[in-house]
Amino acid sequence: MRTPTTYSRRSFFIPNPRSWIVFSVSILLIVGLPSDRVKGGPSPAVVLSATNWTPIGPAPAAAGSFTFSGRIDVAASDPNNTNVMYLGANNGGIWKTINWLDPSPTWTEVSDKPAVLSLAVHEHDLVVFPGNSNIVLAAASGPDGGIMRSDDAGNTWSYLGNSRFDKSEFGAIVVDPNVANAQTLYVAVSAGSANFFLGSGLYKSTDGGANWMDAGSFLVFSGHISDLLEIQEGGQTVLYAADTENGQANGGKVYRSPDGGMTWTPTIFPTKVAGYNSIRLAGSTAPTEKIYASATDNSAGDGGLDYRFVTPDQGTTWTPLAAVDAPAPAPRHRFHHNVLAVDPANSSILFVNTDIENNLATGGEL
Repeated sequence: MRTPTTYSRRSFFIPNPRSWIVFSVSILLIVGLPSDRVKGGPSPAVVLSATNWTPIGPAPAAAGSFTFSGRIDVAASDPNNTNVMYLGANNGGIWKTINWLDPSPTWTEVSDKPAVLSLAVHEHDLVVFPGNSNIVLAAASGPDGGIMRSDDAGNTWSYLGNSRFDKSEFGAIVVDPNVANAQTLYVAVSAGSANFFLGSGLYKSTDGGANWMDAGSFLVFSGHISDLLEIQEGGQTVLYAADTENGQANGGKVYRSPDGGMTWTPTIFPTKVAGYNSIRLAGSTAPTEKIYASATDNSAGDGGLDYRFVTPDQGTTWTPLAAVDAPAPAPRHRFHHNVLAVDPANSSILFVNTDIENNLATGGEL
């Protein structure tokens, strides 16, 4: 196995990846270079637009002859303080601002371990615990990767599960909001070392991330879990897991668990001849439950056709959604740009990104 010095989705194994408005910001042109405990200054003065995306930082910083930070893949807001926002980067660590509502937020790089800067914190891999927003959790993919946990709003971090998750590619990290002190956690692993040796690709911790157990069965899951979604049904935590089945032809499933991963039931998810290399999930229960899936097939080298579905009945039926990527002579949606989000206050409002090979000059659209 090739061991990369800096991590990306295509560095090793199979290329299976991975709050409303903060679902993923890889398309927002947010850049900056972290080094060990970088202090980010204000972003350049900007004028926000009601119709166009505006870059708001972190501001780039120089390292030798380079000016970069790594792609920003995920944002997580503090559910108890709208001025606090965290960002996760691919080869860039974790950033924080405490003046998010300012037109030019000030950013500080808060991941305090140099090795983290060579890891990737992708979409759905960063979460703030709603019961205590001092608790921030991240799944960092790559060599020496694992679970990052801060109990003091990002000032210091514990690095957990490294021996199990070294060289793993995470699909998502989920925290059960009904268990105090963020003690019950789940992660999905879509590729890498953790999904071998009869592993399902789904893992659970009941002690805040110190120890992990398999949350599925290798007899059911392929070990390539592309995404994991947590929703609340009448105060009960329900999980949905997306399994690409390693991209095999006519493969790909979405499973539902109403009991914290003790049991999993496959939903009736549509399959495609080319198979899927990415399935991403989003959902809301207000006013009624709707779960959405965005899946890219294997018809191109690092992506293919994109299919989006919705289920209003816990997976009994999945209805295709109208394509927003058309028209295009040869639509091609890259698997690592497959993102979507649902307004938590209105399950009928869905946000997706477009990423057509023929539209790369404009960078796609939301």
